[in-house]
Amino acid sequence: HSLEDGKREEMGVIVVRDDSDIRELSDLSGRTLALGSRYCATSNLLPRLMIKQAGLREEDLFAIDVTGHNKRAILSVLSGFHDAAGVSEAAAEGYRSHGLRYLALSPPSPNFVFAVKSTLSKELKNRIKDILIRMTPSEKDHKQVFKSISSRFSGFEEAGDKEYDSVRGLMEKVKIHWRNE
Repeated sequence: HSLEDGKREEMGVIVVRDDSDIRELSDLSGRTLALGSRYCATSNLLPRLMIKQAGLREEDLFAIDVTGHNKRAILSVLSGFHDAAGVSEAAAEGYRSHGLRYLALSPPSPNFVFAVKSTLSKELKNRIKDILIRMTPSEKDHKQVFKSISSRFSGFEEAGDKEYDSVRGLMEKVKIHWRNE
């Protein structure tokens, strides 16, 4: 998996406009929520879990829309199209000075995950892993790769399947089932 600012984990956040009358998660009943990527823990799974833990069912909200990207979800809230958005804290932080307020912060979750198809040979999987782990943001040829992932991206490190048990547990609680691809 990856590191952002040297950290292995990130948090999801549910945000609203500064001038919103929404003060707690339960106020989302009857309101609209924009989510980021369908396959992202911080902008989909964790916001859904926070809503559930606040005692709301998804059907209690007027609508939940997956926008495909953190920035789209945030801009949808700032423009007034959605009442709230579930996004990564890293994405939301840059918009706090533009009228965005944190409503709730999730527990930590593993950062970006890079995976390969299970049908690849073990040799090729190891070559890919070794290349990624050796990459550094200080090398000229690697800077663009790092920047394309995130402006705060700082490297790769090996992760074991067990490290994602917590995410699978959250998926089960929220009843999200992604097929293995």
